[in-house]
Amino acid sequence: MRSVKSSNVEAIGHDGDALHVRFKGGKTYSYAGVPESTFHACCSADSVGGFIARNILGKFDHTKLEEPKKSAAVLGSHLR
Repeated sequence: MRSVKSSNVEAIGHDGDALHVRFKGGKTYSYAGVPESTFHACCSADSVGGFIARNILGKFDHTKLEEPKKSAAVLGSHLR
């Protein structure tokens, strides 16, 4: 996952199948079926949180991920 400059989002990543979003509160969600092109558009958006609110939330199925803090780096290592 890559850190982003946002008031609500800490980091985002894409694994080829899903967009992963870690919010500032520490909760991480996986949004299934998000195209990689949408991930790249999110990365370059003026407002990452706004982009996610307009283009991801409510439009893609999501799952809350449970990540122990010490393994978060390992999980994120394969995400772009």
